[in-house]
Amino acid sequence: GQIVFNDGDHGESMFIILSGCIEIFKQNKHIAMRGAGDYFGEMAMIEMKPRSASAKALGDSFLFEIGKHSFDKFLGSNPDIIREFLLTISHRCRVDLDIIDSGFLELCKNEERYRTIVETISDIVLQIDPDGLIDFANSSVSFLGYTPQELKGQPLQSIISEKGDSLMEDLLTKRVGPRATSDVEVMFKVKEDCAIYEFMQEVSFLVNAHGLWDVRNDLVIKKGYNKNFLGTLCIARDHTQRKKSEEEA
Repeated sequence: GQIVFNDGDHGESMFIILSGCIEIFKQNKHIAMRGAGDYFGEMAMIEMKPRSASAKALGDSFLFEIGKHSFDKFLGSNPDIIREFLLTISHRCRVDLDIIDSGFLELCKNEERYRTIVETISDIVLQIDPDGLIDFANSSVSFLGYTPQELKGQPLQSIISEKGDSLMEDLLTKRVGPRATSDVEVMFKVKEDCAIYEFMQEVSFLVNAHGLWDVRNDLVIKKGYNKNFLGTLCIARDHTQRKKSEEEA
C-alpha cells in the first residue's frame, strides 16, 4: 500500500522492480501491474515532466531507483539498453491501444443500450451539472411541452414551480446511496404551448435524485480519496393520477 509517487509529482528517476509487485493507477482507476524485472516511471525521467500516473507497492516490494544522472552516465550510451527501452515502450503502447479500442467498443454498445432504455421509459430523466444547469434530458420531457434540446443549459429551477424553491437543495444533492433524495414531491411547470396546458399548468412528480461522482459510491464517503463531483441525476415519475386517487379516497 505504500505510495511510490503520485500523479503530478516531479522526479527525474525511474524504478526497476527487483521483487514484489507495483500497481500503476490514476484517480483510483487501475491502469497496469508491474512485476519483478519490469521498470516504471521512465517517462518522467526522459521527458522531465510531471508524472502522469501514480504507483504503489502491493505487499513487500524491493525497488532499484535510477536517477537521470546515473542513467545518462552508465546506461544512456548503451544501444542495447536504449533498444530495450524502445521495445518495452512500444509494447506498452500497443497493449494500451488494444485496451482502449476494446473498451471503446464496449462503451459504445453499453451507451447505446442505456440510451435506448432511458429514451423509452415514461419517467423524466435529467442530468444536472455541478452548476445546477440541465446537461441532459430524455424525450419524456415532451409530456410537459419541452424538447431535450431547449432544456440543455437551462437551470433546473426554470421548469420547477416556485413553490419548489425550498426543495432545490434536495434535488441538487451530492449524496449517494441511502442518503440520497428519495420520493420528493415536486411540481413541474407545463409549457404554455403544450396540449395539456389548458387543463393544468403544473404536474406533480415524485423525484429521486443522487449525486454523480467519478468514483464508486462506496468511495464517495471515504476520506483520503481524490474524487470529483460530476453533478446530479434526477428521475421524476408522474404522480398526478396517484395523488388524485389519494385525494378522492
